[in-house]
Amino acid sequence: MKYLAGALMLLAAQLLVTLGLLYSGIISVAASEPHTSLVRWILDTGKEQSIRNHAKGLRPSGLELAGQAEEGFLAYNQMCVPRRILQHRGLTNRQRPKYT
Repeated sequence: MKYLAGALMLLAAQLLVTLGLLYSGIISVAASEPHTSLVRWILDTGKEQSIRNHAKGLRPSGLELAGQAEEGFLAYNQMCVPRRILQHRGLTNRQRPKYT
């Protein structure tokens, strides 16, 4: 029982230290600063392993059907052109250029 109490106390202390660091602003989380090599390795390794794990059993579809790439491009143009780009150009949604 005393080991459980010690483990809970350690967990509580870790939580307090983490929250203290988070709210103090000591650790920079700015995306404009490069990561250290250790953090970069951790992030890259996690990303690669996650992709490998979630991609098991998947196979690339390819573009077997004629016109599939063109259909995808047209669908993207119609549905995914970001509004902020249109607003930056001073265009409304109806005035957006059609690339057909």
